[in-house]
Amino acid sequence: MINNYDISFIIEPVEKRGGLFQGSIITATNMNALNQHNITCVLSVCSEFKIQYGPEINNLILDCHDTPLFDMTPLFEQAHAYLESSRQYTNVLVHCHAGKSRSTAIVVSYLMKKRNLNLEQALIYVKYQRPIASPNPGFIKQLLLYEQNLYGRITSVLTESITPYFQIQQQLQAMSPTNTPSKQRTSIQVLDNYSDTKRQPLNSPIRSVPASFPLIVQSPPQQKQQANQEQPQFTTPQIQKNPNQNAFSFQQPISIPFTVPISKEIVSAVKKNNEQQKVE
Repeated sequence: MINNYDISFIIEPVEKRGGLFQGSIITATNMNALNQHNITCVLSVCSEFKIQYGPEINNLILDCHDTPLFDMTPLFEQAHAYLESSRQYTNVLVHCHAGKSRSTAIVVSYLMKKRNLNLEQALIYVKYQRPIASPNPGFIKQLLLYEQNLYGRITSVLTESITPYFQIQQQLQAMSPTNTPSKQRTSIQVLDNYSDTKRQPLNSPIRSVPASFPLIVQSPPQQKQQANQEQPQFTTPQIQKNPNQNAFSFQQPISIPFTVPISKEIVSAVKKNNEQQKVE
């Protein structure tokens, strides 16, 4: 069953470009949502279906299975290059099936590489923007090793409130004691002016602050449409099922409301979301 999750705002657009969004297959086939947010590039991280877009959408498909044994790291470089180049002139949507595991791993790895964040920081931020975000245990391990590859060591301190697979870090540390995280914590301010020239290294003293940090998030401007304004016409994309997979039914896409949580302390929001999930 395909769940109808809202489109999630990850990086704010600047002058209708440079934005990064995350969603599910429902989001990816909702042309109203794509048009509303000026999304003309779509990164599909999946293997079980293929969306046929019209000429108005540029689509890159990365063949990826949502299983712990699948190695996603070879896809990182291609995904990052596509996101970076596409954001120069438009907004981009990253999606998988439910917008939970595979797309989150790609978005988190992109923030780690382009914003000099560790896994802990990037995953907390994405989870705050999209509470269902949760890479599978295999992807968590790959992202920890990716952090080590980027910065020479693992500085993240994963907890149950961040990922249910936090113990994977302990297993890695048992095999490599030198990867034990330092006690010094860092903070993040995700502001995008579409240039990476001013990024500070993860271990820069400028970024060293206590564990509790504010998050700067701004909602994209709401544009009022004129009453008599003619709306563009789009062809609803169709999904082709991989013949090697089991068939499934697909409902007509519906309009998805866009909401962005703001002005909340990020760690509290993540903790509250996890508590609600336990109650459910």
